[in-house]
Amino acid sequence: MLLDNINSPKDLKNLRVDELQELAKEIRDLIIKVVSKNGGHLSSNLGVVELTIALHYVFDFNKDRLIFDVSHQAYAHKIITGRRDAFETLRTLDGISGYANPLESPYDTFIAGHASTSLALALGFVIARRLKKEDYDIVTIIGDGALTGGEAYEGLNNLGHLGEKVVIVLNDNGMSISRNVGAISRYLTRIRTSKSYIIMKRLLGSNFARKIKLALKELLLPNIIFEEFGFTYIGPVDGHDLNELIETFNRIKNLNVPVVVHVVTKKGYGYKLSEESPDKFHSAEPFEPESGRFVSDTQRTFSEVFGRTLVELAEKDKRIVAITAAMPDGTKTNYIKEKFPERFVDVGIAEQCAVTSAAALAKEGFKPFVAIYSTFLQRALDQLIHDVSLLSLPVVFAIDRAGIVSDDGPTHQGIFDIAYLSFIPHFVVAAPKDAFELRGLMSLALESDIPFAIRYPKDFAQDGFSKRFVLSIGKAEIVESGSDLTIITLGPVFFEALKALDHFKSNGYSVGLINAIFAKPFDEELILNEALKSKKVITVEDGIKRGGFGESLKAFLSNYGIKVENIAIDNFIPEQGKREDLLKKYGISSENIIKVGVRMIEKKT
Repeated sequence: MLLDNINSPKDLKNLRVDELQELAKEIRDLIIKVVSKNGGHLSSNLGVVELTIALHYVFDFNKDRLIFDVSHQAYAHKIITGRRDAFETLRTLDGISGYANPLESPYDTFIAGHASTSLALALGFVIARRLKKEDYDIVTIIGDGALTGGEAYEGLNNLGHLGEKVVIVLNDNGMSISRNVGAISRYLTRIRTSKSYIIMKRLLGSNFARKIKLALKELLLPNIIFEEFGFTYIGPVDGHDLNELIETFNRIKNLNVPVVVHVVTKKGYGYKLSEESPDKFHSAEPFEPESGRFVSDTQRTFSEVFGRTLVELAEKDKRIVAITAAMPDGTKTNYIKEKFPERFVDVGIAEQCAVTSAAALAKEGFKPFVAIYSTFLQRALDQLIHDVSLLSLPVVFAIDRAGIVSDDGPTHQGIFDIAYLSFIPHFVVAAPKDAFELRGLMSLALESDIPFAIRYPKDFAQDGFSKRFVLSIGKAEIVESGSDLTIITLGPVFFEALKALDHFKSNGYSVGLINAIFAKPFDEELILNEALKSKKVITVEDGIKRGGFGESLKAFLSNYGIKVENIAIDNFIPEQGKREDLLKKYGISSENIIKVGVRMIEKKT
């Protein structure tokens, strides 16, 4: 196999183009093999194999800079840059990351897990190159989906104004995770489907004909938007034609101006099932390569419960509008999109826009449910404060992938939402432990007249531990009273505490258990009454400790001479790995609750 001899990008440069085409097939086979076993971003990576090979063939990223936007499409890059043998460990605990990370390889210019950042990064590298008086190429790969994010245009605007050499590779596959939305998507579709482009694609494949094709495309196709930003536009280029890609990059390598190379690719290319369903295989669970069938459990996730419940509520309440930021399938807002398309909004990768437009809807008497992953909601912190909190508008935030998230690593860990939402005035912050509470909190939020955040993990939702419990804002659930110790949990980590409670009981300890449900406002009266019985409390949450739920409780209970230990994520961002493994590694587990609890109980002072 050719791939066996590729230990660094310099090994590519000894290959003929037909050998590079064979190499592309071998890289695809390896990606499919590993992702089918480990899970991962399949479609986006299969779509950029030839593009990645061509860039490494033409440029020298030992000294040049390659900047990925999002970087979930960096698998071929990792394989080419010395991580072929380690690729089997992709997205596993202590394995290699599914994203670019300079701590992993010098070929990874910058850490990346959020979209629309690459052009602002390129701006910084361009300025640094000038100030240091160095000479190297700066290449960014940004998808058309990322062009729905405002930061991309801020970078584009400043790079065009600066006028210095930079290469922006626009990887246009018509998708982010799901089908792209908005005016830019329509604009790029118009370019790639124009008669001129289709005619050019039909020209013969000789070198002479290819050069004519490239020249005519640049003459005939609509490229005004990029030229108005100050860029030389080249394209569209077939992103799966290595001859055309290599020739194009060799041409622009000698241009000393900002350049946009518009590359058209097919998401999922080379694997029929992912070509047909690119969104299904965007972030895939382990699957059978022959059939494409996922091997995961069929139990319902919190996201599934949210999506189905939202439709049920929307059937009865016409005020409900669902908003997401390019995540209809992941957040399961696709269910309400199918049933009530007029009450569904996908703003693209633009979380700030999602939050602010929801604020306007709430001001007009609607009940917007904004479904965004925890790690991405961080991008809209100003909008949460300025546009929602100041007027105390009743926007409901469904915060998916909250807490520790499997496989995706530090850029996607949703551990900060409790802390940053709790300091914002007027916000209710809640965390259901199971499906029953999630449904109840959604109904409660619908009737609330203030901002209401509900956080839940990417995990299976238990059916319901306390189905007769009546939910009320700021009220906790007492499961057990105890005189030796009281455990207070927030969210599904409750079930780790429940296992610990059984152990304590069997060993003769009197231990109480409270399901807090609300991080803000928390149930001061119930919690204080129970805590005074034992004078010793453990709090458990899967969020950052500093500024989190446990610290708030500790500050409150310390006024009454109560000893509090917080079990949470302590001032670091967890790596990739399975959620259950990371929870155990960092002490958010029944074993650690027992260990800390026994130590506290047996300590006499």
